[in-house]
Amino acid sequence: QGEFKGLHSKTVLPFPACFLTMFGCCSEEPLVDESVISHDEKKETEAYKAPEPEPAKAPEPEPAKAPEPETAKAEPAAAEDAASPIVVVKIDKSGGASLGLDLDKTDKENLMVLKIGDYGLIQEYNKTAGVAAVKVGDRISKLNGVGGTAEELLAKIGAKEPMEIEFEHCVEKQIKLEKKGRMLGLSLGVNDKATCITVQRIDATGLIADSNAAATLPTGQVKVHDKIMAIDGKTGTAPSLMADIKAKETFTMTLYSWNI
Repeated sequence: QGEFKGLHSKTVLPFPACFLTMFGCCSEEPLVDESVISHDEKKETEAYKAPEPEPAKAPEPEPAKAPEPETAKAEPAAAEDAASPIVVVKIDKSGGASLGLDLDKTDKENLMVLKIGDYGLIQEYNKTAGVAAVKVGDRISKLNGVGGTAEELLAKIGAKEPMEIEFEHCVEKQIKLEKKGRMLGLSLGVNDKATCITVQRIDATGLIADSNAAATLPTGQVKVHDKIMAIDGKTGTAPSLMADIKAKETFTMTLYSWNI
C-alpha cells in the first residue's frame, strides 16, 4: 500500500477437484420400451373345455442399483432478476472440488474475482446460470449470509463443506481526466503482483474531487474501493498502470465499482 497524492437451483455435476488460486494474484436412466404380445384361443368343441392357462409369472425385479457417490454440486439459490447486482450460489465442496477462481488478495477489504478458470465449480455453474452467471469483476460479499473482510472470507472459503456464496456484480466505468498540472488527490493501493490499483482515499481537494462534483451520474464518479483496471484501454500490472497515470496528462481510466 502506498500513498501517491497528485495521482490520481439447477444442479451441476462438476469436474474433479482442481486448483483454487486465492492469491492472485476458488445418468440418465435409459428409456425401456415394453411390448405386450396377446394371443386369443378358440374352443375346439362345446364338450371340451380348454384348461385354464397358468398365470404368467411376474418378472423378477432387477436388483436395485447402489446409489452413485455424491459429488460436489453448484446450484443457484434462486432465479436472479436480470437487473439484480447480486448472485447467490450454493456450492457443495464436501467432495473436495474447488471453485476454480483467481481472487485478488491485494485489497484487504474486498475479495474480487480476477479470473474464472476452465475447470471448477463456478465454471460448471456458469454453463447454465444465464443472467445469474458469476463474472470477472464480481466481489464476494458474503459467505453463508455473513459478510467480512477479504481475509476473513478467504479463511472460510477453503473449507470442504456446503456453502452459500454471495457475489456482487461490478459496474464498469470509463472516466476521462485532464490533469493540466493539477494533482489528482488520490491515495492508491499498489501491489507489484496485482493487475489493478485500489482507490483507498479521495482528498477533499484535487482533480478527482472536482470531477466527482461535476459528474451528473454516479457512474461518472470515482469512489473509495474502486479498482483501476486499465488506462486508455491498456491493462497490465499495478506498477505499469501507475506509470501511465504519472506520465500522461490526459487519459481515460477504466474502473470496476460496487455499491459499497
